[in-house]
Amino acid sequence: MPGTNETLSVVEIIRNIPGDTTEPLLCKCSDGRRYVVKGYAGTSCEELIAEWVAANLAKRFGLSVPPFHIVAVPDALTAFMPQWRYSLQQDEAFASLYIENSAPLSQPQAHEAVNTQSQKLIYLFDRWINHTDRTFAGRSANMIYDFSSGRYYLVGHDRAFSLPGEQAEHGPHVYAPGERTWDFDLVDRNEGEQRVAMVINALDEILAGIPAAWSTGHEAFIGQVRRVLMRADDNEFWSSLS
Repeated sequence: MPGTNETLSVVEIIRNIPGDTTEPLLCKCSDGRRYVVKGYAGTSCEELIAEWVAANLAKRFGLSVPPFHIVAVPDALTAFMPQWRYSLQQDEAFASLYIENSAPLSQPQAHEAVNTQSQKLIYLFDRWINHTDRTFAGRSANMIYDFSSGRYYLVGHDRAFSLPGEQAEHGPHVYAPGERTWDFDLVDRNEGEQRVAMVINALDEILAGIPAAWSTGHEAFIGQVRRVLMRADDNEFWSSLS
């Protein structure tokens, strides 16, 4: 998978990225490309784990996410810059390729620029990982649009994998019933079950890629990630999607 095996390091911190509560930084990495990098400041270890696991699952699920990596943050890069050192305290950070010429997807674009089958997959995926932040309730739905290519990308999965009932809904999902013109039917369920079964086989490999700096002391959350995903074994989960 693009971006998960190659070892990269941050070589330059360019600037803050405004308007994001996780306080990411725009950085240049050792492959010469620019990335949105999330380290310590506004992002907990559990949120970094959620970003990593969700991005891997989404890619395997067939969804459009920017290429991503876990990147090393050299001490020398932040040693004399206190504001950067706070933002990137972790030895390793989550990096998502910065998509040039992109902007948050508007509500009309979310329905016009994303075809119906992709809408169904996004809705299923977010319900599966219990990601309640794909909403236009006063904020971006964590979807961006590349105007040069006409392609959308899913971003911002740091709030995924909360147990059902533990996290307040932020608003209706962009493709929830009442926000869409299609139904999630038996054909969609059959395809969804096949995709989930295929992707879940890679979970151990994905979890093994979590840096020790993130996972140490957060083993309970990693177990929670498994429990959230295993809900797809229950008929109740699938019945709730229609």
